[in-house]
Amino acid sequence: MRIGDDALRRLGWALTAVFFVALALDLGMTFQDPQQYSDWGSGGLGGLVFFVMIALFPVVAQLIVRQQPGNRIGWLLHAIGVAWALSNLVDAYGLMTLVVR
Repeated sequence: MRIGDDALRRLGWALTAVFFVALALDLGMTFQDPQQYSDWGSGGLGGLVFFVMIALFPVVAQLIVRQQPGNRIGWLLHAIGVAWALSNLVDAYGLMTLVVR
């Protein structure tokens, strides 16, 4: 059974949404730890550049999937972005439960 192009496009949008929701939750939990918040600024420009690079994964993936839903590179970029966001979310949750609470 082959999945249609419209369904693949909707899946691409859903994965992009999952990335940004996980990223927002991660930032929310990270800023609850006062020590983490004070250390966050120490990354400076390098931390900001890394954040922008990681955020570009799902954006570029969505641009590819929107035009060519069967393109494997777009799905690989989605997988990398979502895996990164979910791993950071789990890390922030673990840190919050062990250190903050």
